[in-house]
Amino acid sequence: MLRQDPDVLILGEIRDNDTMRAALKFAESGHLVLATVHAKDVAQTFERVLSFCDPASKQEALYILANQLSVVVNQGLIPRLCSCASEIDSESATELSSTLGLNFHGHARFLRRAGCAACNQTGYRGRVAIHETVVIPNTDALRMDITRLLFESIHNFQAVFAMEPVTHISKHQVMTQLLECHVIDADTVTQAIKAGF
Repeated sequence: MLRQDPDVLILGEIRDNDTMRAALKFAESGHLVLATVHAKDVAQTFERVLSFCDPASKQEALYILANQLSVVVNQGLIPRLCSCASEIDSESATELSSTLGLNFHGHARFLRRAGCAACNQTGYRGRVAIHETVVIPNTDALRMDITRLLFESIHNFQAVFAMEPVTHISKHQVMTQLLECHVIDADTVTQAIKAGF
């Protein structure tokens, strides 16, 4: 594969130690590596990557992750409102936003699912992605701090998200935006939160 001198390697889903080792080696050699791993959130993605590594290579894997990882996106799909949805009153919307524990900009206005022939009376038509994203800039000082933090404890992944200038966009932030933009309804948000999104 590397004899063709690719700039980007797309590995698909990583399911075993050999594929993970190859992905880490490709990344360490300067290639952009795109791969998928099944995980419920971004923090679990780190744990899953390390779970594929044998005990002797975990330290090396941590070092490569700390110095090469650029972006982690974890996504799930939730139902999208049909265009037949109707607006709920502002008093109910304010109460709902406090119940859900989501922060809205200004005056909250939500839609409620209705039902029509196009959506088969469900109120939903299709799905929309909600994602958690972590973007790690490539600065030497930041990479040294991340390396130190991860070598102190393998479970310090959450602390990386709070570091400056790392960008962390939570699924709750995305759901808030989708709710404000009338793409999803409050029932969907409530179910997603209960399901652990």
